[in-house]
Amino acid sequence: IEAIVSLGLKARVSALARGVKEDIDLVARLGAWGVRLSLPIGDLQRKYKLKWSDEKYIDTCLATTEYAKKKGLHVTFSPFDTTRVKLDFLDVVLNKIRESGFVDKVRLVDTVGAANPLAIKYLVRRMKDTLGAIPIEIHCHNDFGLAVANSLAAVEAGADVISSTINGIGERSGNAATEEIA
Repeated sequence: IEAIVSLGLKARVSALARGVKEDIDLVARLGAWGVRLSLPIGDLQRKYKLKWSDEKYIDTCLATTEYAKKKGLHVTFSPFDTTRVKLDFLDVVLNKIRESGFVDKVRLVDTVGAANPLAIKYLVRRMKDTLGAIPIEIHCHNDFGLAVANSLAAVEAGADVISSTINGIGERSGNAATEEIA
């Protein structure tokens, strides 16, 4: 990240960070324009990976997004595993995020690539209704070969940004391929 930033390109460089201050400090110290705060929202991830209550999750989201914003970073909140969360909880989190004023963009992340285009369209519309003017980014994994279709469906439903990779390269089965999206 530091090497890319030092090139002086006409690019807004952002870096992924876990929802901890040390990661946010590192992103800021490297000179990145923005941070993508990655915290799993999926019910199974919160229960078994984080072992957090709903309240701790919400408090951590609000504290880390505020911390990142005060560091001068463009803040993208990335509640990964978005497609496997109880929708009532997603609504609560997104309302709190919107009310805080510290988030510039929110990512809808199909972490296990298990959603289909109709589900993605539904989620984008629901998120837009909750978030208002906050842009939505779609980030899909290709476990079942639907990353491109889901990304295009998200845009049809009003998503503002597509997260894609060259040749679909990414962990496990990859992500939406930039050249296929184009």
